[in-house]
Amino acid sequence: MAYRVIARMLERLYEYDSARAAKDHIRPLKHMIFGKDDVYLVTDLINRARRADHPVRSVFDVGAAYGDKTLTFLRAFPQSAVHCFEPQTASRRRLIRRTAKWRERVVVHDYGLYAENCVVDLRLYSYADASSILPVPKYMRDEGKTEVGTEAVTLRRLDDCLVELSATAIDVLKIDVEGVEKEVLQGAARALAITDNILVEISPMRKGPHSRDHIEVLTLLHDAGFTLIGQYVDYWFSKDPHVMRMLFGGVTRA
Repeated sequence: MAYRVIARMLERLYEYDSARAAKDHIRPLKHMIFGKDDVYLVTDLINRARRADHPVRSVFDVGAAYGDKTLTFLRAFPQSAVHCFEPQTASRRRLIRRTAKWRERVVVHDYGLYAENCVVDLRLYSYADASSILPVPKYMRDEGKTEVGTEAVTLRRLDDCLVELSATAIDVLKIDVEGVEKEVLQGAARALAITDNILVEISPMRKGPHSRDHIEVLTLLHDAGFTLIGQYVDYWFSKDPHVMRMLFGGVTRA
C-alpha cells in the first residue's frame, strides 16, 4: 500500500516540468556517488567505444513521450540530430517545449511507428507516459492507472519513412512504445540493417501471461545481427563495430 501511494505521488510530481528539471539537476551528484546506470551508462559506454573520431550523429527516439530520454541523448551526443516520434498530442506539445533549446537538432514527428501504416485509437491513461493502443492491464489497474479517453493517431512503418527522413545510418534507435515493441521492429527490417545500437523496453505483460513478445523481439534482433549487451532498464542490443570491439576485442558474430 505504501509503495502504491509513493508511486502515485511521483507520477503526479512528474506531470510538472519543474519536477523533472529538479531530478536532472540532482542526477550528476547521484552519478558521482553511486556511478551511472540506465541510459546514462549506455550512452557513456557508446561514447567511450566510438571516441571522438566516430561520434553519434543520428538518434531515433520512438515513443519520445515528454522527452526525458531525448534530452539525455542531446546532452550525451552533442553532434547528433534526434528524430522524435510521438503521436500523442499533449505529450508531443510538452516534448517540443522541453526541447526548444535544441530546436536546431531535434525533429519531432506527429506519428508513431508500427508494423503497418494505419490510424488507430490511442488509449489515454491517467498516467500519460503509459498510454498505449493496448487496454489497461489488470496489474496497472491495481496500481490505480485508468483509461481516461482516446485519441486517433497515425502509425507508420519505419521502413516507409527512411527516404523522406534522408536516413542512411541510425547510430542509436530507442523504442519505448508500451507493449508494441515487436510490431515496431516488424516494420523496420531495412532500418535495422542501418542501425548500430538499439535501446528497447520489452513489455510482454501488456498482452497477458501467454505473450511471446519478449522471445520474438530477442529472436528478431538476433536474426538481424544484434548482440544483447544487457538490461539497463531498457535492453541494449548492439552491432556497432566500435562497441563490439571494446567489449569483445576482435570477436565478431558469425
